[in-house]
Amino acid sequence: MPSKGDPRILIEVKAYGATGSKQTDIIGDVNRIVEEKRNDTDFLLVTDGITWKARLNDLRKLVEMQNLGRIMRIYTKQMAEKLEGDLRQLKNDHSL
Repeated sequence: MPSKGDPRILIEVKAYGATGSKQTDIIGDVNRIVEEKRNDTDFLLVTDGITWKARLNDLRKLVEMQNLGRIMRIYTKQMAEKLEGDLRQLKNDHSL
């Protein structure tokens, strides 16, 4: 947002219904996004699925990326109101 050519906010959404390598692939996907985005662009990750309980190591890697500031915040379905509030704040922060 606001446009593909001038992004200020990037949102990646991943949901899983089964465990497997796709959940490990997200680490590479997120790394690519972080490396290619501009420094003035906020990156939000929305992910959910009961299968994360079986993939705690991958989930820990994502949380570490958040702790290092590479991901602004990780959201789940239960955090929809928080996501909406953060998007409103980012809209103001970026004068969108």
